[in-house]
Amino acid sequence: MTTYAAPQHLRAVAQWHRPLVLMVVSMIGLVLVCAIGLVVDDRTVLGESVWLKPLKFGFAFAMYGTTLAWLLSLPHRGAKWTRRLGTVFAVTGFVDVGFIAVQAARGTFSHFNTSTDTFNSVGQIIFTSGVPGLFLANLLIAGILVWQKIADRSLTRAIHAGLVLAVSGMALGYLMGFQKGRTVLDAAGHDVELAAGHSVGTPIGGPGMPITHWSTTGGDLRIPHFVGLHGIQVMLATAFALAVLSSRVAWLRSDRTRAALVGIVAVGYSSVLVLVTWQALRGQALIHPDHVTVAAFATILAGMAIATSAVLKPALMKAKGHPATL
Repeated sequence: MTTYAAPQHLRAVAQWHRPLVLMVVSMIGLVLVCAIGLVVDDRTVLGESVWLKPLKFGFAFAMYGTTLAWLLSLPHRGAKWTRRLGTVFAVTGFVDVGFIAVQAARGTFSHFNTSTDTFNSVGQIIFTSGVPGLFLANLLIAGILVWQKIADRSLTRAIHAGLVLAVSGMALGYLMGFQKGRTVLDAAGHDVELAAGHSVGTPIGGPGMPITHWSTTGGDLRIPHFVGLHGIQVMLATAFALAVLSSRVAWLRSDRTRAALVGIVAVGYSSVLVLVTWQALRGQALIHPDHVTVAAFATILAGMAIATSAVLKPALMKAKGHPATL
């Protein structure tokens, strides 16, 4: 069994991609500041604290930046280019999330804000230019890495699938630009016209789920954006969990078996991403699926169960005589 090259101590972390690490540290700082803001600042926009949005973005970028910094520390061909692209992502992410935080502090909106004041007008140009930079940097990193064997078969498959899912999730974010906007109120009660939005079939700012504020009355395109973007963490967690279990479970010691299981999770997760995208585009709330959505989800689960059984049966037979030590 191949040992993963995941860093084990701070000295190894110090060798990670420096700009990405600095971005992650700044995002963690932003999360702490926003957490304080949630407590001491009672201003709201669309029924939620002005600090909730930058907190969520800071947390998401901290998670993704950490994943990307670790990933780029693994030996691979084209490292010179991936490091440069990692720097593009770090700088662009810092600027874009910084703009979101400043707009929150101003008590107004960052995305799709058409206000004509100087700060917003200039900021929107920088912000909307940075989003394609984030997407293209990830797309090119994925294009370089998906053809390479970076670690053992199961981890490599998790990395490949995770990168494709993350890029897909970023691309799905562009669907928000095709939705109708509306005039809303900022924290000071001033009218702000939004050019587009994340809601489908329901007004922006309607009833939402706790913390995420995903719509409970209609479709919400933030859901597939989130599911796709964080698919890489799900895939890596799957590969690492199987690797840990393989030291105790005989039939998981085969890298081929673990890679097949990772593949099943990748296909199942991708199918869920397609499903939640379709659900959102139909104007249907995540927590209020219709019979068609439920049937589709059940089909995905059944397919994963059948595929898993097909993989485990020969693995268990091969491991016969080597009992698991769970």
